Amino acid sequence: MTTYNKGKGAQSCAFEQAVEKLTGTSAREIRMRTVWEQRQAIEEKSGHILHIVSRFPFVGRGNILRGRLVSGNQVNRQIDDALHKL
Repeated sequence: MTTYNKGKGAQSCAFEQAVEKLTGTSAREIRMRTVWEQRQAIEEKSGHILHIVSRFPFVGRGNILRGRLVSGNQVNRQIDDALHKL
């Protein structure tokens, strides 16, 4: 059973229901996945390659993404590991 954000109003519930209907995935599950995990799930369901493009530069992060998107926690962990090696 899906639970919706009751405090955000009817529009938010309607939006979450529309997203769930379109994606076939619960809003809660979408929130829990990283962009990378969501892309993989969509590719497995559809059988098509999904390209995610960012229109914003990642200033100051260097080339740590290596062609894939990662969560903020993963970025922070990689930065911490790099700093500990200095």
